[in-house]
Amino acid sequence: MTRSQKDWLASAVESSDDAIVTKTLQGIVVTWNRGAERLFGYLAEEMVGRQILSIFPPDRLDEEELFLGRMRRGERVESYETIRIRKDGTPLDVSVSLSPIRDDDGRIVGVAKIARDISERKRNQREREQLLRREQAALSESLAAHRSKDEFLAMASHELRTPINAILGWARMIEGSGRGRDVAKEVGIIVRNAVALTDLINTLLDASAVTMGRLRMSVKPIDLRAVAHSAVESIRPSALMKRLSLQLDQGYAPLVVLADPARLQQVFWNLLTNAIKFTPAGGAITVSVIHNGAFAGIRVSDTGAGFAPEAAHVLFDRFRQEDSSPARKYGGLGLGLAIARYVVDLHGGKVVAHSDGPGKGATFTVELPLFESNQPRIPAVAEAPGRSQTVAGELVGKRILVVDDDADGRELVVEILRTAGAEVVAACSGPAALESIEQHPLDVIVSDIGMPGMDGYELIREAKGRGVRACAVALTAFGTDRDRDRALRAGFSDHLAKPVMRDELVRAVARVASLE
Repeated sequence: MTRSQKDWLASAVESSDDAIVTKTLQGIVVTWNRGAERLFGYLAEEMVGRQILSIFPPDRLDEEELFLGRMRRGERVESYETIRIRKDGTPLDVSVSLSPIRDDDGRIVGVAKIARDISERKRNQREREQLLRREQAALSESLAAHRSKDEFLAMASHELRTPINAILGWARMIEGSGRGRDVAKEVGIIVRNAVALTDLINTLLDASAVTMGRLRMSVKPIDLRAVAHSAVESIRPSALMKRLSLQLDQGYAPLVVLADPARLQQVFWNLLTNAIKFTPAGGAITVSVIHNGAFAGIRVSDTGAGFAPEAAHVLFDRFRQEDSSPARKYGGLGLGLAIARYVVDLHGGKVVAHSDGPGKGATFTVELPLFESNQPRIPAVAEAPGRSQTVAGELVGKRILVVDDDADGRELVVEILRTAGAEVVAACSGPAALESIEQHPLDVIVSDIGMPGMDGYELIREAKGRGVRACAVALTAFGTDRDRDRALRAGFSDHLAKPVMRDELVRAVARVASLE
C-alpha cells in the first residue's frame, strides 16, 4: 500500500461516524478515531495506552476475554449487540464487529473493532415490544371479559331455564289433560309468557354468538315454502289472539335453497313476530314466497306502525328501535332484526326493509340464492315447532334413569317419560345416580349437567368407566352450541336445552334408546 493510500485510509477511518478502534491482544487501546470520541465521550489521548475495559459495564466484562480468545484463534465477530458505558456513565446500545490484525508474516498481533450506535433502533424495538405487550394484555383482558360475559350468560340462562322448564312443562301437561276450559285458558297464559321468556333467553345467547362470530350453521337443500309455512303456522295463534289476518302465498313450484332450516325459520319468525307486534288489532299480515331470477325469498308485509324511510338503514343495528324512549309503546330488546340480518348474510343473501312512513305499514324482504344442482324432492309443508304429536306408548319397556337436582324439573321429566310408557327411576345427584345404576339395568340415562358436587359430565364419564352401556341424553339449562359440543365429548348421545317440548324429549330418548 502506498503512502497516499495509507493517508486516504487514515482519513476514512477518522471521518467515519462509527467508532473504529484497534487494540492489542491484551486489550490495550492502540488507536481511537473521532467516531469513538463522539460515541463514547473519551478523547483519544484519554484512551490510547489504556485498557478498553473502562467502557464495559461490570456485567459485561467477560465479553472482552471471550472476544480476545476468538481473535487469537483467527475468528471474526460480526454485529454483536451489547451495551457499553459512555464517559458520563450513561449506557449505550452498540453493535460491535471485530476482526484479527495480522503482521506481514501473517501472525495475529491485534484486534480491529468497529462499534455502531444502535440506541435509536433498540429504543424503537423496546417501544414496539412494550406496545405489543400492552396490546396482548388488552387482548387478554378483552378475551377474559368476553369469557366472563359468556359465563354470565350461560349461568343466567341456566338459572332462568330451570324454573321455566318446570313452569312450561307442567302447564302443558295440564293444558292437554282436558281439565276444563277455564283451566286451559289460564294455563295458556302461563305457557305464552314462559315461551316469551324462553325466546328472550335464546335471543340473548344468539346475540352473544353473533358478537363472537360463533353462530353455528348446519346447511342442507330445503324448500323455502316448507320453512315459510312452518314459521307462519307457529306464529298463527299469536295473530289470532290479536285478531290479525295472517295470509300465506307460497306458490306451487318448489324453491330450493341451501340453508340451515332452524336458523332460517328463526329469521322468518323474527319478521313475523315484529309484524304482529307493530300491527294494531284488526290489521293484516301477508307472507309471500317469492322467486326473483337466481334468488328465492320471503316477503312479510303488514298494515302496522311502519317507520320513517330514512330509518330503514338503522333498523338492523343491535339494540336499535325507532322509539327507544322509556315511554316507548312496544317492548323487546331490539336484537331480532340484527340477528336476522346476520343469519341471512351467512347464507349469502340479503334482507331489506321498506315503509312509506309512520302508520303506513312495513315490508321486509329476505332473498337467498337458489340451489340449482340436483334439486331434491322436498315436501312443501314442514311440521310447525311445538305441534303436538302422539307419543303415548313410544317408550314402552324402556328403563330410564332421570337425574336432576331440581325436584320440580325432575318430577316433570319422570311424568313425561312414564306417560310415554317407560319404566322410570329418579336420582337427585350424581352419587345417587351411580348407586341407582348399580341396582337397576338401564336403557337410557337422562341427566342434568349443572348439579352440585358431581356434575353431569363427571357422572357420565364415571358411568362409562364402570362399563355402563346405557346411552345418555343431556337435559340441561346450559344450551349453547359449546355446551352441546362439550356434552357430546363427555359421552352423551344427545343434548336438549331446557325448556324442552314433551314430544321432543320423548323422541330424543326413543332415538338414543335405539342406539343402545
